[in-house]
Amino acid sequence: MADLPPTIHSDDEDDEMPSVRAFIWVLFAFKLATVALILYHLRTWQSGLLIGATTWYFLPVLAVLVGGPILFQIRLRRVRARRE
Repeated sequence: MADLPPTIHSDDEDDEMPSVRAFIWVLFAFKLATVALILYHLRTWQSGLLIGATTWYFLPVLAVLVGGPILFQIRLRRVRARRE
């Protein structure tokens, strides 16, 4: 068996993660801004119903994305208060 050449470890995966997060946050911000703009200009219950029917699946994802940092901050404050 011949010696295999050493493998080169690339840190590309580590470098891509912040850009992926930024892209996802921009998508959600654009989606929320679009929904807010539509609701601002069309103030009828039919438009609210249509937006609610077409964007309901974003609510759990948004709740997880926003809830994670909030829960972390709450836990951090409790731990610091207990430590004092």
